Amino acid sequence: MFVVDTVAAGYGKSMVLQGVSLEVKEGECTCLIGANGAGKSTLMRVISGLLRSVSGEVSIDNIVLTGLPPNEIVDLGVIQVPEGRLIFPQMTVEENLLLGARNHRAKSEAYSSFEKVYTLFPVLKKRKNQRGGTLSGGEQQMLAIGRGLMAKPRILLLDEPSIGLSPLLVAEVFSVVQELIKESIGVLLVEQNVSAALNVSSYGYVLERGHSVLRGSSQELLEDESIKKHYLGN
Repeated sequence: MFVVDTVAAGYGKSMVLQGVSLEVKEGECTCLIGANGAGKSTLMRVISGLLRSVSGEVSIDNIVLTGLPPNEIVDLGVIQVPEGRLIFPQMTVEENLLLGARNHRAKSEAYSSFEKVYTLFPVLKKRKNQRGGTLSGGEQQMLAIGRGLMAKPRILLLDEPSIGLSPLLVAEVFSVVQELIKESIGVLLVEQNVSAALNVSSYGYVLERGHSVLRGSSQELLEDESIKKHYLGN
């Protein structure tokens, strides 16, 4: 359903991505793992239309996204939950969520989408009139994911959702990923928590210095000796 095909991109004369390819199938979670500086967040910016690629293309259902403005990419159902959450701290939980439903696909179903989000994250319903900036770090991450879901994604890009969270909250966030898969939403999970990412996904790619160096089923990657040595500490 969703394909990144030999994408090269960077900043000025500095090339960060060197022909990266991956795909995400409908109703599956694919993870992208790699150390800091590997190019993961740069790839997210290219997919979302925030950074132009030098070559290669991104597509969903054979519709090429490369060169489209971010709002049109969102309208096609490619939704990013950014690293660092980036909620609006002075707005209430419900106001933050409603901002996620501003695209053409989601507007008409905005209020019914609230219930879906509140079912996945009951704490947000309890806090719906509370300012986003007063939430805990875990609650803010839930709010960021909820805002993404309000946009009616076909592909949800989760950029480092576990950063700063306790193991208990990481498990809670990733259990929500499993629920999204059941609803046929494709998930591209970008993570430094390699063990957690491989355990929640069905397929994975390893990015090093802008290159795709390894790919395979998540189980295969968990058993790969180089993964064990460099990412799992075994």
